[in-house]
Amino acid sequence: MKKENKPLVSVIINCHNGEKFLKDCISSIINQTYTNLELIFWDNKSEDNSAKIIKEFEDKRIKYFYSEKFLSLYEARNKAINRSSGEYITILDTDDLWENNKIEKQLDFFEKNKNAKILYTNYYIFKDSKENCKLFLKNKKPYGKITQELLNSNSIGIITIMVKRSIFNNYNFNSNYTIIGDFDFYINCSLKNHVYYLDLPLAYYRWHGGNLSNQRIDIYLQEFKEWYKINKKKLSSLGFSLFNLRLFLIKLQIKII
Repeated sequence: MKKENKPLVSVIINCHNGEKFLKDCISSIINQTYTNLELIFWDNKSEDNSAKIIKEFEDKRIKYFYSEKFLSLYEARNKAINRSSGEYITILDTDDLWENNKIEKQLDFFEKNKNAKILYTNYYIFKDSKENCKLFLKNKKPYGKITQELLNSNSIGIITIMVKRSIFNNYNFNSNYTIIGDFDFYINCSLKNHVYYLDLPLAYYRWHGGNLSNQRIDIYLQEFKEWYKINKKKLSSLGFSLFNLRLFLIKLQIKII
């Protein structure tokens, strides 16, 4: 890729009291082998040292925004995306990490696949140290028109995706959700777009007790139940089966009880 043709990539971080792992997270972005990027840091009314930590980096590519009121994750994410300027959008959470060639590898894929608009990759899961991690996706994963596969088993990690800006002309994250907004976004995008997969582990998901989906499994269940009720008729009319999703909800409810 010639230097003059290098597109700007926007990295979106939404932060609410994320000081614990923030330094490592930011370092994994600013140390990317691909340098033509901007980091949109949306401080969602943090009350810890998050602002101090991000400002210590003194990197001109970092653009800091402070929210005067606390917003839902997906409303904050939409606002951050609206502040970005990149041709491509990527997302990282404050407790997770990237391989230093994550952006470079994904842009190489887009360069070779001109019709691609949405790309996800494999990733690692770790608890204490990324040197002691496990590969998340161990079998061949779907690409193309994958709506049914996503309904069967959502395998896309938000920290792995790279999306062309044009996608956000038609889709946003649903701010009514607290946890499942990623899933809702993938399903909506997949109905009219091919979703591509790069079989490389390029990100690290940190598992810890503070992960929202682990803390509030009751909200997780309620949001999925509401989503199922709203979307069942439309998706069924398009020929998609929601059997596996319904089975998942039943199992999740049993787990809570």
